[in-house]
Amino acid sequence: MKSSVLLGIPVACVTRAQILSTLLDFATGSSARTVCYVNAHCLNIASTDAHYRDILSRFDLVYAGGQALVWASRLYGCPIPERVNIMDYFNALAQGLRTRNIPIYLLGASKQTVSAAAKRLAQLGLKVAGWHHGYFSAQEEERVIARINAAQPGILIVGMGVPRQEKWIYRNRARLRVNLCWALGGFLEYAAGNRKPAPVWVVICCLEWLYMGMKEPSRLVKRYLIGNILFIFRIFYDAVFPIGRRNET
Repeated sequence: MKSSVLLGIPVACVTRAQILSTLLDFATGSSARTVCYVNAHCLNIASTDAHYRDILSRFDLVYAGGQALVWASRLYGCPIPERVNIMDYFNALAQGLRTRNIPIYLLGASKQTVSAAAKRLAQLGLKVAGWHHGYFSAQEEERVIARINAAQPGILIVGMGVPRQEKWIYRNRARLRVNLCWALGGFLEYAAGNRKPAPVWVVICCLEWLYMGMKEPSRLVKRYLIGNILFIFRIFYDAVFPIGRRNET
């Protein structure tokens, strides 16, 4: 699979249709797979967190969850065709999960949020094998993993925030008997109905960062306002001085 290497991180050049097919194949395959998204915020973190950056390079599939990465990839001569945020293709994914009868397990967020997400997804006809909140201690981790394995899900959706979710998946990947471990950030908040996706016109105009920042200013304004400027600087610097950067297939 062709990738665009952004700030040292290989990001798959895939369309929504391609990633949907890949995810469903991973979930029903014979080997364990790890998948996560990246956006400008993720790459900012990876620029200063070597462990997180190394983990991203070891995941089976890393895809562009934000429009900024699509734009940035054009500077590297290996353009990503489109962003593949789950909210853009969730209905098609849900249909694929129902058709193939793939059970999912939800891990992350608060107890109230993850239980609401599980209920709403089950109402959509998805097979929810189980759920657990993300606020468990290191001493509870073995019990949580045992519960996940006992449920035998095809997909483990982990929503603990970046980079905790990726680090947790990578650290425990050998102990999880799951076909696909998928780091999905704030998806559980959307699935629970706590957050609403941006209107289509906002996404088309690439103003989702502004829309989300206005919805949750205390949490997101600093991330988007300062973070986006920092990301732009890093991308242009890396594009002008591409030391060690390669586009690979």
